[in-house]
Amino acid sequence: MRILLITEMYPPDADGGQEVNAQKLAEALISQGHDVAVVTAVHRARYSGPPESRPYVHRILGHAPFLENNEPRAQVLRRTWLYALEVWVHKRNKSRLRQLAAQWKPDVAYIFGTSRIGLGFSVELHRLGIPSLWHQGGSNLERRLSQRGELGRLAKFFRSLESEELQADFRYVAYVSQFLADETAKYELPTGVELGSELRPIISRGIDFDVFVPIPERYTTGKIVMAGRIGAFKGYHVAIEACALLSRRRPDLQWTLEIFGEADDEDTMGHEKGSVYLAKLKSMMTESSLVDRIFFRGGLKRGDLLNRFEGSAIFVSASNCGEAFANTIIEAGGKGNVLVVSDDGSAREVVLDGETGLVYPPGDAVALSEALERVLDDPQLAFRLSTASAERLDRHFTLDAVVRATVEVFEEMIKRESSRRTSR
Repeated sequence: MRILLITEMYPPDADGGQEVNAQKLAEALISQGHDVAVVTAVHRARYSGPPESRPYVHRILGHAPFLENNEPRAQVLRRTWLYALEVWVHKRNKSRLRQLAAQWKPDVAYIFGTSRIGLGFSVELHRLGIPSLWHQGGSNLERRLSQRGELGRLAKFFRSLESEELQADFRYVAYVSQFLADETAKYELPTGVELGSELRPIISRGIDFDVFVPIPERYTTGKIVMAGRIGAFKGYHVAIEACALLSRRRPDLQWTLEIFGEADDEDTMGHEKGSVYLAKLKSMMTESSLVDRIFFRGGLKRGDLLNRFEGSAIFVSASNCGEAFANTIIEAGGKGNVLVVSDDGSAREVVLDGETGLVYPPGDAVALSEALERVLDDPQLAFRLSTASAERLDRHFTLDAVVRATVEVFEEMIKRESSRRTSR
């Protein structure tokens, strides 16, 4: 099968799990004998490096500025200029992708993040008879389609130049979780635009390594770990508050918490900059006398982080932003950690409370401290939970399972398109 994978970023240029999973999927499909071409944007400045050594990766697209609906009216002129720039970049992307697709003639296209490369190219894929599956790892597609008629006449004019994107082929849409599918259904889309009108499968993300077999002795170490971008939406302040409560209530328990990640000053998600937030977290540690128990280790490459997961006993996710799917949860669980997660986003689709881990209400430091106390106080409970978690992850959340599900959807799409052409 010839598969055209389109994504606005591709590692090493990446912002999070979506780009990492695009790469994992592309490499897995290639290893199984499929012919894959990745079309993506040029490296951003901070990822400048050696020339691309992977011949199947085509960095031919440009990045346009990402526009949100909540910019103040005072920014009308700036917004108008950004719309003009966006139109120019997107039209150039459309032309470049059309040429490559016409020459390469893929059987199917798989479209990942598009917020900065545009949607109009999908119209060209449709004209060429190439069915497209839209990967939904977030709600950027719905937000983009619902951005109509904003501030200023000139801005509206430039925005109208991309109205063709409403005619794109959105019949096939894959969501990484049922949570995301339900959340995105709340958006009011323009008349006539319906996402996933023919297929709306749930295809989660997967572990690309052998699931670790838990060892009982591991859960006596008291080593707790957290990982992710340092921002308030990840709930690190809740974890530190929980640790302070636990320390006061049970001073006899031995534990340490290591936090891996870099301060996020770009993607603030409506909160303060990551560097400011990190300073507040360190202040909380000092005030709670936890500087000898909680350690910020900075960012690590994925391979190094997975190695750290192997040496820890408990993984905590304190997220409060409605995550569509968190890679770190399945990766930490796959490396044998007891999963203690907030009831946020898709977490409950991965962790079954009391069976494969512990789930607590988002933002509830007391509940988190009690959950940590349970697994720190009872290594046998920790071993039982992690063993059940490993079995569940191995059945449902491996890369092999993801690839199988993806290929099945591709085959169904091709079958439907072939049937449609035959009936004409």
